Amino acid sequence: MALENPGKYPENKGKPWSDEEIIELLLGIRDKKTYEQIAEKHKRTVSAITSRLRHLACEYHTEGKTIEQIQKFTGLSKDTVLDVITRHQVRQANNEKKKEQKQEAKMNKLSNTNIEVPENEVLKYLKEIHSMLKELTSKAASNT
Repeated sequence: MALENPGKYPENKGKPWSDEEIIELLLGIRDKKTYEQIAEKHKRTVSAITSRLRHLACEYHTEGKTIEQIQKFTGLSKDTVLDVITRHQVRQANNEKKKEQKQEAKMNKLSNTNIEVPENEVLKYLKEIHSMLKELTSKAASNT
């Protein structure tokens, strides 16, 4: 994808984060570097830095880390960490709801599907059932 404004965007804009880069990001937070300093070092935007920290906060919460631990690792405020967790939980609930709705729609589609059976086939099955019932009735009568 060619950029419309070459040189305007940081070199790593839009590129995936490597494990090494994430470690460097967290070390920068630990060392109290500003987002601007970290962004410059990583050749990314400040938005990319905050976005990655929020993403890491969500991962850490999923792994069972406490809010305090997440704050310490990411440097995010308690309110921001809680916001990240809440948004993640809402997304998960919405995804579950969508799955359930899709499943329900499939079931409704199946239950509304009319199976065409030729009339002569239906009569054939009914005659077989009638014959079986007669046979069972006569056996039951002879056993008493």
